[in-house]
Amino acid sequence: MSYAVLIFALIKWKRWIRLIVWPEHPTVRLVWLMWLGFLVIIAPISYHQSDMMNWVGAIQSQLNGAVLPGGHAYLPVYAQIHAALLLPFYLVGLDKFTIEVYLIHFIIIAAYAFASGLMVALAPRDKQLAPLVTILAPTSIFFIFFGTNHIVMWALLAAALYLLMEEHYFWAGFAAFAGGYKFLLLPTSITLLIFVFIRKGKEKALRFLSGAMVFFVLNVPYYLFDFERALFTFREKANTGSYMYHLDGFHIFHFIETQSQAFQTWYMGKDIWFYAVGAVCLVTIALYSRRKVNTLQGLALTYAAVVLFAPEPFRMEPLFGLLWLDGIAREDRGSQAATVLIALVYGAFWYQQAYPPILTLAPYSGIILNAPARGLFIGASVIVALIISLARKRPGEFMLLEGNDHG
Repeated sequence: MSYAVLIFALIKWKRWIRLIVWPEHPTVRLVWLMWLGFLVIIAPISYHQSDMMNWVGAIQSQLNGAVLPGGHAYLPVYAQIHAALLLPFYLVGLDKFTIEVYLIHFIIIAAYAFASGLMVALAPRDKQLAPLVTILAPTSIFFIFFGTNHIVMWALLAAALYLLMEEHYFWAGFAAFAGGYKFLLLPTSITLLIFVFIRKGKEKALRFLSGAMVFFVLNVPYYLFDFERALFTFREKANTGSYMYHLDGFHIFHFIETQSQAFQTWYMGKDIWFYAVGAVCLVTIALYSRRKVNTLQGLALTYAAVVLFAPEPFRMEPLFGLLWLDGIAREDRGSQAATVLIALVYGAFWYQQAYPPILTLAPYSGIILNAPARGLFIGASVIVALIISLARKRPGEFMLLEGNDHG
């Protein structure tokens, strides 16, 4: 099923391949394409060991009819799409680890390329600026070599926004909820559905919802096969990864958790993070219905709630993209600078994990890089960027949902 959907999508949207070639200047375009080629060749020679073993194990489980590994914190269709791409190699006995690693990286690099092109399509007036924060953010580049797929979430959400602009509501819903393969994007996708209802009416919202439901139907066969996982995912509110019982070291509240076991029990045990995200989504919908925020600002608010409150925080690429597109659409230099600041602060605190072993860290580096409160600094940069985005100038409306409310 996933293989058929993949082939159909490639045929149906083959013209999207042109979106990779975004720079108009031939020299810049040459550099961009050579950079992508460099990533395709070089990036797969490195990866995060435990994460890569989990992803490879998930692909193999789908090829061999087994259940997904316990640590697989994604919807099953994500592993199935990878398995569909690997299937031709599998059938001729070439499903080797090296090929699997290249495949996983290739999808990440393709998302990096397409997200950049989609940002150009969403902001044609500023096409030379539109993708800059995505392609230059230190962690966006690092995570390509790391082998992790946060950029795929943003590519799918950007595709949904582009499809809304083109008034393909069914496929916009499919893409938006496909971005929820990692669950972190689902609050933003649900909020976008409600935005479509508010601005475009029930009929178009239902078309959007039908696309979303088709995506979720793709996951049903696996969950019928592994019903226990379905129950577990629902019971844990989709928090099924390695941070089920504690907060990530980059979390805005990690410092408090290290000082108080009672806080961890309260925050995690009572699902405070889940209700905090839900509350922000409700407030955002109210603001949007009153035209106090535009589409991009509203989506950025809901995803920022996930970034700040979810146990697995700071998967930043969707937030970078939303805030940056809003900043350049409104020609708000302060918002643009604040978005870049998030990218740089986040990159600074990831430096210890990313720096090459050939380098030696200075003795005083730990004061910054090992700061227990590093999550507070990253979270503060996110909050400042949101305040600047919402406070400066009139919000306006983003092109994809402009116009009067329905009716």
